Amino acid sequence: MNSKSSLHKTGVLFALVTVVLWGILPFFLLEALKSLDGLSIVWFRNLFSTAFLLVGFLIFQPRSLLTLKNPKPSLIIAGFLIATNYVGFIKGLDYTSANNAQVLIQLAPLLFAVFGVYFFKESLNRYQILGLLVANCGFLVFYRDQLLHLFGSHARYNIGNLYILLAAITWALYAALNKINFKQISPQVINLFQYAMSVIIFAPFVDYDRILNLGWQEFAVLCFCGLNTTLAYGCLGEAITRIPAAKVSIMITLNPLITIFMGSLAFFLPIPGVPAQLMNWPSYLGALLVIGGAVLVVSQKRNSKVIKSLAEPH
Repeated sequence: MNSKSSLHKTGVLFALVTVVLWGILPFFLLEALKSLDGLSIVWFRNLFSTAFLLVGFLIFQPRSLLTLKNPKPSLIIAGFLIATNYVGFIKGLDYTSANNAQVLIQLAPLLFAVFGVYFFKESLNRYQILGLLVANCGFLVFYRDQLLHLFGSHARYNIGNLYILLAAITWALYAALNKINFKQISPQVINLFQYAMSVIIFAPFVDYDRILNLGWQEFAVLCFCGLNTTLAYGCLGEAITRIPAAKVSIMITLNPLITIFMGSLAFFLPIPGVPAQLMNWPSYLGALLVIGGAVLVVSQKRNSKVIKSLAEPH
């Protein structure tokens, strides 16, 4: 019993680390955007993660890499989709705000649930249907209130939201394809392949001169963005091996609360690198409705193998 309890606590701790890492990631991305363009940041994040995983596999599980010798078309398509997700999220973040991006990206798990109905003939229970309705109401309240307080920046804000919508759609499709891919390939091998694909896809668009001329503080922020991605995914995998995937999924859905809390706290207590983002009460209400609705949708028990194959939509 003690061993089981300890395993559960360790799993919860790993999941919480992932939540915190993804909750603070938007602020570091925003800081990186001050000195580097979005495509270069995405490329470097994936390069960092590719190098980290590749070294790990070469040392501990070199034979696992043989499964990538002849990648399936679904694996390649999923790689393009997650690459598009990365770009859509960081562009949306650049055009709007950390709070906005984190709340609206919750469209991704909602869309994945809907895709499951059409592509895999899954059914939604009444609580999940209620969750979709609650989340949709939350999106409307949040969007309307944010739009009312932008003072002439509507066009830029709307463009940013379109980028986030693109990120959410491509992530949901990516997750659906990886649900199929996981039947034959382990999640970490899939992650390695798709990180490497992003490195290749974005290589022609990288501003290498600017990366090489970054100051040490700017380069440290960039490295943290890559390390954040690697550690968050690693902790997510460790959490899923210890506690039910449904519980991990619910905890991960709550990561926007970290972002909103940090932005609000910075309004009263300045935090280096964190822009103050105090919202009006309708925006907070809308955000809570979105998150609450998303929790209801993902709370249905799913096969843990399915959840293992999924990555956070940014």
